Amino acid sequence: GIHSDDFYKNVLHAIISDAQMNGAPREKIYNRIAMLKDEFLYDLGTFDYSAIKITKEKIEIIKLDENSPLFVRTQSLHEQVKPKFNTTKSLDKISELLHIVKKDRILFKVHLIAFLLEMHPIPIMVIDGTSGSLKTTVTTTVKRIIDPNGKSRYSNYVGFPKKQEDLVISLHNRYMSSFDNVTRIDQPMSDVMCMSITGGSNITRELYTDSNESILSFRSKMVLNGIVPTLDYPDLKERIIVYYRENINSQNRITEEEYEKIFAMLLPSILGEIFTALQKSILIHSNFKQKIKPERMADFQTWGEAIARALGYDDNQFLDAYSEKLKEGTLN
Repeated sequence: GIHSDDFYKNVLHAIISDAQMNGAPREKIYNRIAMLKDEFLYDLGTFDYSAIKITKEKIEIIKLDENSPLFVRTQSLHEQVKPKFNTTKSLDKISELLHIVKKDRILFKVHLIAFLLEMHPIPIMVIDGTSGSLKTTVTTTVKRIIDPNGKSRYSNYVGFPKKQEDLVISLHNRYMSSFDNVTRIDQPMSDVMCMSITGGSNITRELYTDSNESILSFRSKMVLNGIVPTLDYPDLKERIIVYYRENINSQNRITEEEYEKIFAMLLPSILGEIFTALQKSILIHSNFKQKIKPERMADFQTWGEAIARALGYDDNQFLDAYSEKLKEGTLN
């Protein structure tokens, strides 16, 4: 029969009490991606619970089961396409399609792949520029590659929240958050964003109650855009990388319909190239003996260098590009 809400609440409270009294172990719950030492799992969000498993030895599609890490599927999580493993240089093609300036393309590609490093702090990707410079297109493309919330671009961005609690909930519910047309970030919001990058907890009151509190633990990846985002706080500034686009004119501009067609064709190969580079970088990183002088985000530097080498770049090419980006003042 149908039971009242109180019945289900009482049953849930009994289960929670039993777990607390009898010392049930705490399990980490993952959203989209789990990083376990040198093993990665990427939840494809399919009805049959397929996932990409990446180790030093191989990449394979598996089915998540009772022996797998625990994954949560929030309402925002959407099915990802299955990767195609070929040598079509799809990351170069998407960088060109998005008009990322040439000197930043190594950073952009490495940054995109590094977003899969669930355990590690990764800088916020900031897409800056004037109106008509593909800011929203780049933002939603990154989101759709890493952690899609839907098939269309319009499902893959939200406006920047006005309240701290709303920002915390948004970051908690998504592996990657994408914010469109950000014009101002104040100190409390900056603090939440910094905490979410390195991993932290936030206490928030449960909805519709006066006394209950929930502790939300999260480490989020972020991409955002704005004409001139106001990032006046040093802690946040050192956790971002700003990307610009090449000049776009009537000769090289394409329609949204044309873009969507090309992107849909490229996406499986983009994912295949990302997963392949990540698999290679695990081995490179595990044997990494080079001493790197940390400037900002040390994990991002060491993993970024490993990813760049996996993509075929020369030693230190990524580190040099990252150092030059720091000198531009975008992270200072």
